[in-house]
Amino acid sequence: MQVDSILKLENTVALPPATFRYNYILKYDTVKYDIHEFEKSLRITTLNMVRTNPESKMFRDINTTVEFNYSDTLGNYLFRIVLKPEEYK
Repeated sequence: MQVDSILKLENTVALPPATFRYNYILKYDTVKYDIHEFEKSLRITTLNMVRTNPESKMFRDINTTVEFNYSDTLGNYLFRIVLKPEEYK
């Protein structure tokens, strides 16, 4: 599912003990832009979304660790954002 012009949700996975993972494909020019700065910025935005978005309430209610994996369009791993309940509550 295409989320926006640079982000595509590839799939989701539920993992034990209480983890939900989103796997994304990121169309991002890692030569032209600093991927680490992008990751830092995205982490802040993602944390805020998990804290406040009504659709994330189910994760908050059951203390789920939420992971966001990002790969490039060739399938190469770029980075992972892991949000534990103690971070977003």
